[in-house]
Amino acid sequence: MGRSQSAAMNWSGKHVLITGAGGFVGANLTRSLLSRGCKVSILVRPSTNLWRLQDIAEQITFYQGNLLDADFIKTSLAQARPEILYHVAFPGGHAAEEKTRIDMLSTGLLGTHHLLYAARENGVERFVQIGSSTEYGLRDHAHKESDLPAPISIRGVSKAATTLLCRQFAHEFNYPVHVLRLYTVYGPWEQTKRLVPQLCRAALTETPISLTPPGLVHDWVYVDDVVEACIKTVETEIAPGEIFNIGSGIQTANERIVEHIEEIAGIRFKVNEKPFAPRKLDTAQWQADISKAGQMLGWQPSTSLHAGLASTFAFWRDFLRIHGDF
Repeated sequence: MGRSQSAAMNWSGKHVLITGAGGFVGANLTRSLLSRGCKVSILVRPSTNLWRLQDIAEQITFYQGNLLDADFIKTSLAQARPEILYHVAFPGGHAAEEKTRIDMLSTGLLGTHHLLYAARENGVERFVQIGSSTEYGLRDHAHKESDLPAPISIRGVSKAATTLLCRQFAHEFNYPVHVLRLYTVYGPWEQTKRLVPQLCRAALTETPISLTPPGLVHDWVYVDDVVEACIKTVETEIAPGEIFNIGSGIQTANERIVEHIEEIAGIRFKVNEKPFAPRKLDTAQWQADISKAGQMLGWQPSTSLHAGLASTFAFWRDFLRIHGDF
């Protein structure tokens, strides 16, 4: 499986639109594109907390509305006239209540439908959809893009359905839509209630932590490597509808993450006796086969787990010093 790489792209002056830029991955992508000289527009809900973008807000053009509003989508894209669109927006977490499940399903599928049609009508040259490893469901092997989806969560169902929609659209219209299935992304600006930020906070404030039972694993990938995958997907000539796993290719247990943070912070955690109860999605096998991204995009993660966690710890240490808490 070969790859066809175009000449190095000059990103300076490129018009890029990002949905979900107020979120973790979207904010890091926004910052990277601004540093490359791009003209960045973002679509965000009016209720979005823009704490991750406060210091760069003056460099961004904002469009506030709902992805389910087709007229808003059409008008925004007609005004922004982006050359490249990154669709990162998606409700967070694993929806439990019916209302939040409906929001996840409708935003994922119908919101993406509106974006695809508006993007094609307005001459968007590349459309990158951010998918999820939850599309695969539980497996006994490293996930390959050729594996049929078998999600076991509403999040996975919605993401898988959206991937199918993107591939169908790409093939029907020969339109350059590509899907990146992200694994467990960590790094600066992550959701503060997730494992790595909470471990950093506990280490910095010397508070006890609660842990999951041993042996539960994730494929951890540093956010800068994810952003680089987003960049390479646009810079590479690939067939419409291609899917790529974006992970480290290595599964690591939660307790090993704890050990890394202890080593980086120079402390030993105090552990609460009562552990976190495992979820249905927690498993002893969760790993990406990233060979396709390597062969077709020329992408591989360049940040080791320890280096990424050290950088993340430094970010939250500085954040805590400035803001007092997170």
